Amino acid sequence: MKRFFLALLCAAGVALMSPGPLSAQDEPGSAVPEPELVTSSWMLTFTYDTPRTIAVEMGDGTVRWYWYMTYEVLNDPRIENNHRDPILFVPEIIIADDRGDISYANRGINARVFPAIKRAVDNDLLLSPAQVSGNILPGEDFIREGVAIWPVSEDDVDEFTIFFGGLYGETAHLPHPVTGEPMTRAVKDPRTGEPVLDHNGDPVTRPILLRRTRMLHFATPGTDVNPQRQTIRLIEDEDVMR
Repeated sequence: MKRFFLALLCAAGVALMSPGPLSAQDEPGSAVPEPELVTSSWMLTFTYDTPRTIAVEMGDGTVRWYWYMTYEVLNDPRIENNHRDPILFVPEIIIADDRGDISYANRGINARVFPAIKRAVDNDLLLSPAQVSGNILPGEDFIREGVAIWPVSEDDVDEFTIFFGGLYGETAHLPHPVTGEPMTRAVKDPRTGEPVLDHNGDPVTRPILLRRTRMLHFATPGTDVNPQRQTIRLIEDEDVMR
């Protein structure tokens, strides 16, 4: 069941990160490529702490609970494919739970939350989600420390998976299950949401590009007197293409 659950999440990731619906010739069920055993692209060294919860007063007397996970990224010049160039780090962090809910970390988070987390972890080097993106120079002097933040669900969640993108340069096309050719999706205008048409009036399509992504799968078994404060246990930590 766990593998089935994770496979569904990976498949959902294709839809979440794609610019539009599948073109007519495409069919579901194609095999998602596996990451290379030794990546031939650049990569950032990534370490993280176990997610925790925090209660934050919103200023109007209400209190909201949030998950947060602090992390570090390093442009290690000892990694062959990194050379000694800056690497552009733009994290995309998506959380999927066993209730079927999808959250994008650091979106729509109240401005009071990050300062509360920074005080809780007592780390002056912790960067806000707005500050953490950008070019990372090679070397340990330029380690960047960030945090992923998302709301605690009102439901009793027993498992959730964090998909952390932006750590690797490795990409792959999603092959058609029959022809093996790259599958495509219609390109949509980001302002209107309408399909982009070429000079003949036909929809413009482009190949579905998958990116190597870190996948962290956690269990939150049982409940406490306060259900937001659950035990959390790492089940799986691996790379996937999504």
